[in-house]
Amino acid sequence: MNESLLISLRRVLPLAVLGLSLVGCSSFDDAEAPPTVEENEDVQIEAVDLSSDITRTTYGTVLESFSIYAYKATGKQAENVLYNRVSGTWKNVSGVFRWPSSTTLMNMYAISPSSANVTNISFSMAGPSTFDREVENVDPTMTKIGSRLNVSKKSSGGLIKLSFVNALGTLKATAVNRIANVTVIISEIKFHNIASLGRFTFDSKTISKGTWELLKSNHEVYVSGTDSYKDVPVATYGHPLDDPDTLLSTKYTSIIPEEMFVMPQTVNAWVPSKDADGNYMDDDNNSINEADKNHLAYIEVKCRIIGKDDLDNDYYMCGWSDEDNAADPDNKPKFESVYFPYNASKYKFAFNKATTYKLDFMDPLNPLGGPYKGHTGMDEFITNEWIEVQGDDVDDWTDDENGTIQIEM
Repeated sequence: MNESLLISLRRVLPLAVLGLSLVGCSSFDDAEAPPTVEENEDVQIEAVDLSSDITRTTYGTVLESFSIYAYKATGKQAENVLYNRVSGTWKNVSGVFRWPSSTTLMNMYAISPSSANVTNISFSMAGPSTFDREVENVDPTMTKIGSRLNVSKKSSGGLIKLSFVNALGTLKATAVNRIANVTVIISEIKFHNIASLGRFTFDSKTISKGTWELLKSNHEVYVSGTDSYKDVPVATYGHPLDDPDTLLSTKYTSIIPEEMFVMPQTVNAWVPSKDADGNYMDDDNNSINEADKNHLAYIEVKCRIIGKDDLDNDYYMCGWSDEDNAADPDNKPKFESVYFPYNASKYKFAFNKATTYKLDFMDPLNPLGGPYKGHTGMDEFITNEWIEVQGDDVDDWTDDENGTIQIEM
C-alpha cells in the first residue's frame, strides 16, 4: 500500500498521484518579485503536510518519521534532517535542508524511522554510501530506506522523490506435527545464533536499493572463509506464545504470526553429527553448547509431547503434567526443550523480503545432537513413518512488493 505525503513551504500543493513531494520556497518580501530559478539558492524546506489519509504498509508499519541526507560533488548539502508526523501533519523537527543552485546534482538518502537506530553513517555523492545496523533480539524497529540519485532542482522541477522500502528481512514461523499418535503442544520457539550486525550499502545506480554485508564485532566486514564466524555478533529470535499451541497433524499452524525483523544473510547453521547409517547421534564435540560457542544457528522448541497408553491414559514423554509440575516445579517443568537443525539451504533472509520458516516437528534432538529419548516411551514414536501434511499456502520466501511507500514528484 502506498502513502501520499506532501512537503511544502507556503501551502499544500494538491497531488494527482500518490507520493511524498519536497517543495522549496524562499522567505522573500511579498512586495518583491520572486527570484528566478537560477537565483533561488539556499531555500529551506520548512513544513510538511499530509495530503491524504494515513495508509498502512506491510507488517503494520506506518511511516511516522524519517531522516534525510543530501550530498553534492563538493560535499554535504544536508545531514540528518528529521521529519516527524505530528497530529497527522509532517513537521521538520530538527536540522535544515536547503537547495543548492538549480543545476547542482545531488544524491539524496533517507532512513526511517530516523538515524537513531543506525551507526557509522558514511554518505557522499561519489563514494559508497553506507550505514551499520544491529538487529537485537526481537527488535521492534523496521529500518526503511529511500534514495534519489543525480537529481537537481531544475531537473526535478523543485521536487524530490523517494521510495521507502524495508531494508531488513523478516521471519515468521509455522509448524506441523509429523509424529503419529502423539500430541505436541508448543509454548515457545527460538531461532538461536542468527547474525545480528551488518553494513548496508546504497546502490549507486538504482534508487531505494542496496546490499548488506555481515560485520564482526569491531565493525570490520566479515570475510567468509578467512575470518572466524565466532567474531560475528549473533542474537536469538523468538518469544513465548501468548498461549501454548497444539500442533495439528494435517496442516501447518502459525506459531510466530507477527514478523520478527532480522539482518539479511545466508544463515550459518549447526549440522548435528550422524552415524554410519545416517542417523543422528550424541556428540559432545558437536553439541548445542558447541553450536553456541561457534555461533551456529539452530532451533529450540519448548514443548510437551504426550502419548496414550493401552488404557487411553496420557503419559508425558517431554514436559510434565500439571500435577507433576505442581508437586516438583524445579525438576518437572511443564514444557521442556528439544532441538532442530536450521535448514540454511532453504531459509535465508534478504533485503525487503519476508521469510516464513516451516518446521516439521519430527526427529527432535537432545542437547548433544542425538535423538530425544524423552522420559519414557519415545522410541516407539521416533520412526521413519511420518504423517503426510497439507501445505499452508504460505511462500517460504517472498518479495515485499506491498511494502513500498512511494514519494513521487
